[in-house]
Amino acid sequence: IIDDREEKGLLARAVLAVVRRTLAGGGRGIVFVNRRGYASFLFCPRCGHIPRCAACGSALAFLKREAALSCAFCRTRKEAFSSCPECGSRVLEPRGSGVEAVEESLKAHFPSARIAVFDRGRGGDSAREKALDDFASGEIDLLLGTQALSRESRVRAPLAVLLHPEALLGAPDYRAAQRAYRAVRKMVDFAAPGGRGTAIVQTAFPGHHSLLAAARGDF
Repeated sequence: IIDDREEKGLLARAVLAVVRRTLAGGGRGIVFVNRRGYASFLFCPRCGHIPRCAACGSALAFLKREAALSCAFCRTRKEAFSSCPECGSRVLEPRGSGVEAVEESLKAHFPSARIAVFDRGRGGDSAREKALDDFASGEIDLLLGTQALSRESRVRAPLAVLLHPEALLGAPDYRAAQRAYRAVRKMVDFAAPGGRGTAIVQTAFPGHHSLLAAARGDF
């Protein structure tokens, strides 16, 4: 478990070091992040406005590649704002890094690595199947995926990284800790059969009982 409360970058230095060592040794890795898009929401630092879904009130995720805002629940979508619709400020800050931001960071740190993304919000079934097949055949070094990837049992790697499971812990659900435990255990299972690989959890809650129990496999 890596404590990232003092980290300045999206990926902790310890995580980057392990990924670099794994790639240098010819190994491959799987990176999980429990957020779609580039950011969980956009935020206006001047007035505090957060663009929300007109149907359900949920914060709209920011999809940078498509310059769009999307609701994870209603599947509604609209063009991203160039300025705040409330106060007109030209600055809307992304908050809560998603899979697109992690992909951007990985490519910046490891420009020669072959990276693919498994995300139900990007491409069709054939694109996701190709990502899985390419990773299984060794044509991909790093496979980055959202929670949907954890349901794919056919991919394994000597390194598995889970970023920010506190997104699950903060859900308004009395089963949040249980779901976080299950997510970590699934991720650990991806780190080679029989636990022969390395599994890393990067979190701002390194002492949370659910994450500690999951790391130990203490159901």
